[in-house]
Amino acid sequence: MDAIRWVVLFAVVLAVGCGSPESGPHAQRLERGAPTDSPPQELPATSIGNALQLPGAISPLTERIGALTQDARTAQVNGQYAQETALWSEAHTLLVGQFGEQSWQARNAELAMLTARHHASLNQGQLTKLAELFQWQNRIAELLHQNNPYAALTIARGSLERTLELYGENSYLHGKQLIQIARLEQLAGRFDESIETYRQAFATISPWLGRVHPELESIHVAFGEIWLARGDYHQAVENLRVALRMASELYGNNSLQTATRANDLAVALQRSGNLHDAIAYLTKAEEIRRQWLGPEHPHVAHCLLNLGTCNFELQHYEVAREQLEQSLAILTITVQGPNRLLLDCLHKLSITYMLLDKPNQAEPHLRQLVELLRQTSSSATDLGLAEYRWGVCLAKQGKYEDAEPLLKLSLARLENAAGFDHPHTAKPREALRQLYLATNRPSDAQSLDARVQPVSYESDEPKFVRDPNVPR
Repeated sequence: MDAIRWVVLFAVVLAVGCGSPESGPHAQRLERGAPTDSPPQELPATSIGNALQLPGAISPLTERIGALTQDARTAQVNGQYAQETALWSEAHTLLVGQFGEQSWQARNAELAMLTARHHASLNQGQLTKLAELFQWQNRIAELLHQNNPYAALTIARGSLERTLELYGENSYLHGKQLIQIARLEQLAGRFDESIETYRQAFATISPWLGRVHPELESIHVAFGEIWLARGDYHQAVENLRVALRMASELYGNNSLQTATRANDLAVALQRSGNLHDAIAYLTKAEEIRRQWLGPEHPHVAHCLLNLGTCNFELQHYEVAREQLEQSLAILTITVQGPNRLLLDCLHKLSITYMLLDKPNQAEPHLRQLVELLRQTSSSATDLGLAEYRWGVCLAKQGKYEDAEPLLKLSLARLENAAGFDHPHTAKPREALRQLYLATNRPSDAQSLDARVQPVSYESDEPKFVRDPNVPR
């Protein structure tokens, strides 16, 4: 049994969607963060290799640490814990020389060494229990790969007693498993439980890590994510401020990690209504990402999209238009298909043009948005509203013949999806009524107002078109 897998999984689970805004919805985070069928061998703490991806890292040292890491992994797979201990010890010495005794890089190597030394001290009965614990952790990895955090959480909670038996209460591995459980609770939507478990994890693991460490930064990011999901923006902002401060101290003020944390904080500030503060952080994040990744990277586009959103909310529509156009230009050449960021950008840019009274420039973006939404499993409500906006855009240009079927389709779709009396449904109904009046058809407008039943896709009524994308 590969002994390293279960120790590694804690780091893997913690990294799943840890606040990076470009990581997408939870389901996508699980899929991307979960181990593959053959889990890659990682370090038993935050990867030492990652420590050397900092500006100014010395290439020969990077190569040597990589070789020691690989040899230590091989020794662990073979159960040669004494040899593994010696290899981590050498890595620790090198990292102390490069980063200092109190650095988190050196601390990670030390924790890896202590873990290997502890495994070397176990008797045969304990090693058997350890192997069973590895099996449970491998099962958790499989369930994560299947996007099933609920079943994974049940196993993780059940294995905690074994972890305490083998490593002891308040041990480093105890803290790591608490982080795993908290993350799984978060992914399962059990936010109250997750908050309490994260707090316990922080208290347990922080004495092992020191004042500032990537693990602690990630916990603050997780707190920020949870409070954001619960709508407590003050708590979200406070935790993400701490995460940003830690990232700056760990990686440098102009690192990509710091840019990500600045973007996270800006999102929380924007949702809390602190738009000017959000813009300041987004501007910094965009500058850093442009410097490291180049001007045509999706992460740069993401910052520009967020900047455009903030300026839109401030009613700075011309500024928002410029930023959204820049974002769209990047996304158009860097992403394929109905990407989430691309859909969001098209949506906001088209609305901006409409508010600037430029429907002719909104039209191609609305057309593209509707076409992309029809390729996805997006909700009928989202698609219906996009069709409504496209129809209004055409009507504003006097293109009534093109606008009418879109508004009818939007009305039919929203009546079926949201209900006859839903506010969303009222939008295309009113737009269609105005179109009838504008084209001298008052009787059609009166007939529309008199309706008390939703349109049916099975109806033969010629005034309503059928959508081939909707199941009959």
